[in-house]
Amino acid sequence: MNYDEIYENGIGLLLRNSNNATAYICIEPNLENSENDFYDIKTITPSNDRYFKNKKRLWKRPQPSKQ
Repeated sequence: MNYDEIYENGIGLLLRNSNNATAYICIEPNLENSENDFYDIKTITPSNDRYFKNKKRLWKRPQPSKQ
């Protein structure tokens, strides 16, 4: 599933797609990678909109440009 928005949530992230499907994921740095630029997903759980209250949006997928 492609997600359109990412929100911070403590040690995890909240993901939301255009159909308002949401998920909570817990990620940790992959310590086997010497440059620490990869992460492992440790937990993923369906979520709902109440978890987005007062959360900071970190990223939003750009809308396609109209030509």
